[in-house]
Amino acid sequence: MASAYVSCESVGGDLYDVVPLPEDRLLLMLADVAGHGVAAALVTGMIKTAVAAPCRISRASSPRPAPSSKTMAPLGAHRVVTLFMGIADGARARCTT
Repeated sequence: MASAYVSCESVGGDLYDVVPLPEDRLLLMLADVAGHGVAAALVTGMIKTAVAAPCRISRASSPRPAPSSKTMAPLGAHRVVTLFMGIADGARARCTT
């Protein structure tokens, strides 16, 4: 797996993560937080913690990350987050969302 990220500012609201799972699978996550700079970067950190961290800890065969309303409440109604998550399964040559 290889990637490159170039932000238009020193920090931003774009995020990607790859989490190894059992059975030679990968959890793929891409997210974009509306906005720029530090505010968007902070929200990105919250998203990564709420969504990907539980998958890293559990290593479940079928991860079900679910951000709690308590974790996401500080975002407020004015924040917009676009998030894609999928599981890449090399042995079966498929990606499921």
